[in-house]
Amino acid sequence: MQSYPEVPEWWFLCVTLISMTFGFICLGVYTNVSPAVVMVAPIITIIFIIPVGIVTAVSGMEPSLNIISELIGGAFAGGDTMTVQVCILGASDGQADINSTSACLEASPFTTHLSTRTT
Repeated sequence: MQSYPEVPEWWFLCVTLISMTFGFICLGVYTNVSPAVVMVAPIITIIFIIPVGIVTAVSGMEPSLNIISELIGGAFAGGDTMTVQVCILGASDGQADINSTSACLEASPFTTHLSTRTT
């Protein structure tokens, strides 16, 4: 992997902004859901990714953000089920982030020297 240059941070920012723009457009054109819901999903992920990561690291069990995102989406939407579904999909991004971080840590050169002894 040393032959490939590292991807700059602004590239990830551009992809995120383009994805959110498409989300705004699709929700505005094809549904009656407020496009502001697109902003709720990353906020839920940003708020809860560190506590969920800590619980996962300490207990080995991964708590789900589905219930929390349903509550927040339901309070935000006032009963509109489509809005709640968009919030749930946003919370699944947080689970993907934690899984990705876990995979990176398992492949880290700092953890490869640990013994694989089981007791």
